[in-house]
Amino acid sequence: MISKKYGLWAILILVSFGFLLSASCGVKKTEEDRAAKSVEARIKKATGKKVDVDLQKGKLKVETDEGSAELREENEWPSDLPGEVPEFGGATVKAVIRTKTEQGQQWNIMLGNITQETMRDYVEKLKETGWEISMESTMGDGAMIQAQKDDLFIIAGYSKKEGGGSINVGAKRQ
Repeated sequence: MISKKYGLWAILILVSFGFLLSASCGVKKTEEDRAAKSVEARIKKATGKKVDVDLQKGKLKVETDEGSAELREENEWPSDLPGEVPEFGGATVKAVIRTKTEQGQQWNIMLGNITQETMRDYVEKLKETGWEISMESTMGDGAMIQAQKDDLFIIAGYSKKEGGGSINVGAKRQ
């Protein structure tokens, strides 16, 4: 059974992509407000907790007592990542989800154009900059890695069939 905490973020991710597409297509402000209220109601119903949703063109922000999440359509490597996190070369940034909780902050970067070669190059770049690779796995047509450096972690994966993947970067609150 999925906990309510994880259910909140699952609902956020599933619902947010549809609303993001609507917002980026020039939806009127009143429709954005109705969409935000609808997301608020669904999350509150699923979790029983108060939530604030702000939907603007190309951006969805959700705040609860437990933390906040922000989904943006972006095409650049996030400038607010910790400096120790190397850029993933050769891939294109599609979107970024930023999450802040009492435990720390996370960035989930959706990427396109990832290949076996660019993934291998990223692993080498991580090693060269002092990251410890704790897991490397190949799965069918894709691969996944986990790495750690001080209070930071990275989980990166891709699928050849899908032509893309994601990098999840986490920073523990100090």
